[in-house]
Amino acid sequence: MKKHWLMVCGLTLVCASMNFGQSLERLVEKAVNNLVVARNTAITVRIEAIPLRDSQTVSGLSSRLHDLVTYYAGRNGKYMVTVPPPETPPAKRGASGVRPNNLDQGRISGSYSLLGDEVEVMLSLILDANNRQIAVDKFSIPLAELERRGLKILPDNIASQEEALEGEADLTPEPAAVKNGFALNIWPDHDSRVYYDGEEMTVRLWADHDCYFIVYHIDVNQVRQVIFPNPYDKGSNFLAADKVKTIPVEGSRFEICDPFGEERILVIASEDSFLIPPAEHIPQTVSRGLMDASRDNIKRGVAVKPDILTAEAMFSFTTLSK
Repeated sequence: MKKHWLMVCGLTLVCASMNFGQSLERLVEKAVNNLVVARNTAITVRIEAIPLRDSQTVSGLSSRLHDLVTYYAGRNGKYMVTVPPPETPPAKRGASGVRPNNLDQGRISGSYSLLGDEVEVMLSLILDANNRQIAVDKFSIPLAELERRGLKILPDNIASQEEALEGEADLTPEPAAVKNGFALNIWPDHDSRVYYDGEEMTVRLWADHDCYFIVYHIDVNQVRQVIFPNPYDKGSNFLAADKVKTIPVEGSRFEICDPFGEERILVIASEDSFLIPPAEHIPQTVSRGLMDASRDNIKRGVAVKPDILTAEAMFSFTTLSK
């Protein structure tokens, strides 16, 4: 059974934290403090999602790590933790000229990976000015301890790290499939990209080019369906250049419910308007051929311009039971 979307009206400092029976909380606190141990001045930071290494996949562990990093950074006097306004596109976060109290500006990013019977977590402090990683800290915690706490390292619909990486590769377009003629960003309202049963999601889009877009939801069973535009929502699928658009607009909502696991939001955009075939609104199992056909449909819908610009963006998120 697929998940339903309800629509109703300088030198890199490297440190290593060793696990000698320490709690997850203590390990995260030490790692967060180690990232700024060599700094003489404070830094303004935002906390990014902490996914499975080399992927976008997030989990219950991701959510807990994000909360802990945010908490302990807030307790350390060398950090000023900020939350970017929801209407700030990822491409513009940390833009030059925005330096609260003249502090350096950066971000704490991270990832985790299963290594044998332990989970290794890596946190990095990155400066926005030059995108340079200035400090890294790693620590490991027994998988059994995470399981005891009920912290899953993978979404419910993914059995292994390998499966997560393979699934992501299957949905990544081939280089020739999309002509990225303009910048396109799409992002959710939760920085952690983890949602719980009953929560509602809003999605924001930004492009540096006037365009028209179509938004797909890909559920835990790899079934794809257009969720915007939809028959219930009064909003249009036009996106003005350098303006942020939030969906749903009016008349529908995106509500989280079971089954739980990793899901994706995919947007394909074109500089010209296009027709959306009725079949795109019907749930269909994702395949490379299906995705290519959808891109071709967009191009055929604007055949007046054989060289139209198109772009594509995607993010994954994970749904959990309460």
